[in-house]
Amino acid sequence: MSERNAMKVVLLEGDDLWAETAEKDLARRKFEVEVLSSEYEFRQRLPIWRENPPNAFVLGTWVRWTHIALEMPTPTQDVIDEGYYVTAGLRMNRYLSQEPTLKDIPVVLWGLDCDIRYLQRENLVNLPTGLHFLNKALLDDRVSLATTISDSTLKKVLS
Repeated sequence: MSERNAMKVVLLEGDDLWAETAEKDLARRKFEVEVLSSEYEFRQRLPIWRENPPNAFVLGTWVRWTHIALEMPTPTQDVIDEGYYVTAGLRMNRYLSQEPTLKDIPVVLWGLDCDIRYLQRENLVNLPTGLHFLNKALLDDRVSLATTISDSTLKKVLS
């Protein structure tokens, strides 16, 4: 796959080490990766993606609202109600599913098994149908991230 035809992937990951790991892994497999580390950044990019959608989204489970700054953006009511970190990836998946030009783009929820178990135990989540979950701590899941994105994208194109 040439660089011009590289699949574009948006990675939302709040932990720099995990973001770097995923970005390197995907780039090595010739994906073009846009890395974001806060929910606020992700929301700011939505208008751009409506015009030029990526091929897939990889959403971390726990992601900060924004970075510390002198003037921090005010969180939206859903962030206040649902929690600043805990449900960010799922909240962004919900936003994507409501966007006409983005709702059919494959999404991978990227986290740790303990993240999902916590969310389920606290009744904060039932994973939506079609949302792929990969455990970022397992080497096999990290290796299969590129395959999962490619397979999901292909299925969307063929359906």
